[in-house]
Amino acid sequence: MIEFNEGKHEYRNESGMIIPSVTQIMKAAGFVFFQGPDSERSMDLGRKVHKTCELYDLNNLDEDLLDPILRAYLASWEKFLEDFKFKIKAVEGRVYSKKYGFAGTFDRIGVLGGVNTIIDIKTNNPGPFTAIQTAGYALAYNENVKSDKKKVVQRASVILESSGKYKYRAYSSPQDEKVFLGCLNIYNWRKQNGK
Repeated sequence: MIEFNEGKHEYRNESGMIIPSVTQIMKAAGFVFFQGPDSERSMDLGRKVHKTCELYDLNNLDEDLLDPILRAYLASWEKFLEDFKFKIKAVEGRVYSKKYGFAGTFDRIGVLGGVNTIIDIKTNNPGPFTAIQTAGYALAYNENVKSDKKKVVQRASVILESSGKYKYRAYSSPQDEKVFLGCLNIYNWRKQNGK
């Protein structure tokens, strides 16, 4: 059981203890997600696109009120869904690894090519770190799934573009999970040593 405080972007376990997020763990290990003068604008756009796609996937979006820029990004998402026949099973789901002591929120889990796949939605070039990020989400998700048929076996990102196009990037290296756990060890060491 995990609680999430959106205002503080804070996860707490059933005992009320603050649990680090996948993103916090990766930042502590030196992964930089956004930088430069346009980083705040990029993050704001990313949040708006994520929310638009979330409402669309939950059949709760009033497209008549949608800003044209967001409409273009949504068209990219719709094209991906159609091209890949991605069947969504979970939207913006919280995951918690009691074994390793971390939490996070994945963007989508669904069926792609007949197997359960975790998808991370991006609005800019994700760089190699997204492979590590999705490995963390998959690790926590699979820890809480009893049946092998329900486990996530594929990970990918979909980079949405304002042109109505998208890029699909699959991640399959078994090293990704090991790197994520290495990041977690760095996070825990820094926390224990006040760094």
